[in-house]
Amino acid sequence: MVRNRILMSLLIAIITIAIFKSATAETNTVSSTVVTNNTPPTANSPSVVVNNSDVCKTAVAGAVQTQILGISSGITVTDENCERIKLSRSLYSMGMKVAAVSTLCADPRVWDAMYMAGTYCPYMGAIGEEAKDGWKANPELVPDGSVVMTKIETDIKEQKKILDSLGFFVNEKNSKFEIKSPTFRPDIVGEADIVEEIIRIYGYNKIPLKKVTNHEEKKQILNTKTKTFYKSKKTIALNGYSEVVTWSFMDEKKAKIISDEIISLKNPISTDLNTMRPSTLPNLLEAINQNKSRMYLRAKIFEVGPNFSKSLPDQQENVATAIAYGSSDEQNWLSNKKNIDVFSIKADLFSILANLNVPIDNLLYEKLEGQIYHPGKSSSLKLGKNKIANFGELHPILLKTMDVNFKVYGFEIYLENISQFQENKSFSKGGFTYSLNL
Repeated sequence: MVRNRILMSLLIAIITIAIFKSATAETNTVSSTVVTNNTPPTANSPSVVVNNSDVCKTAVAGAVQTQILGISSGITVTDENCERIKLSRSLYSMGMKVAAVSTLCADPRVWDAMYMAGTYCPYMGAIGEEAKDGWKANPELVPDGSVVMTKIETDIKEQKKILDSLGFFVNEKNSKFEIKSPTFRPDIVGEADIVEEIIRIYGYNKIPLKKVTNHEEKKQILNTKTKTFYKSKKTIALNGYSEVVTWSFMDEKKAKIISDEIISLKNPISTDLNTMRPSTLPNLLEAINQNKSRMYLRAKIFEVGPNFSKSLPDQQENVATAIAYGSSDEQNWLSNKKNIDVFSIKADLFSILANLNVPIDNLLYEKLEGQIYHPGKSSSLKLGKNKIANFGELHPILLKTMDVNFKVYGFEIYLENISQFQENKSFSKGGFTYSLNL
């Protein structure tokens, strides 16, 4: 019994101590929460006031607070663009306009705009083209950031090292070089050559790229008559003709067969070249016998040049002249053994005129008379009153005079009458067309 009472007393004592400790812990917790209600310390940024509107400054302030230390500060920031504008206005109001513009030109955007407008920023008192030359000669003075005139920034020590390695004698004074080129470099004659040598070693790949655009109005270099002259050559050659160049003179006896309005020479280079040619066809026919003696029995040749006559306004006109004779194909086992005829020369002529932008559907046919073309196997092509071309079989009398004993076909295109169709027209060969005969 005594033992049980002792155990019961110990149990009651333990429970009492546990309750006391629990009550003590709750009290400590409540007392600690009271401390956390205090306001933490805070750093306040100072107020920086800029009241003068004529001062290009802006106030900036800030503060940082930690559990231990608080810091606050304030500064003023100068607006350089605002200062530049105000200084320029002040200079302009005092009558110093060039100085006012020079002040604004310190901004690379203004410098580029002035350069591209053709009113260059002043340079050391010079304006206009003189200022442009000054800026080009001293690109290092161009404001940084310019996209019109690119600069390459290299360290002055690096430049001296490059020049020394190339054998130049360099003497540096106040960040400027006095350079003497070596005797084995006679190609160095000026400052531009020195700059080129430095950039060559420094690396062309380090030159910043910039897009170059040409906003100038594109103007045609060749007039319509000149364009027609060269375009006709190319077009006729594309149709299988070979170009030849002959004299602008011919025999007077042969010229009188073609025309009565001939222009004779008072001091000819020879007796058989004493007249300006009224047509190019006789000169082309002279090449036939030379080809025949060399066993060339077929040919398609042309020449573009002037014909001369007293009846013409300027006594001359440019004409594209061509002749064709013999078989239409090369003589081989695949050839059709068909000779050139009037329809062959007409097909070539119309193809050439179409590629020269002539409206061939509007052409009018007119009978030809004279001693150049066969009266019943030729025709003239006109647009209104303008003669565009002649084509057909050459006259037998002309062939006999030129000692040609077979049929020859030809055409003449009057270039000055088709030059109007060459304005603002690009050269392109027509697309392939075909037809089926069922």
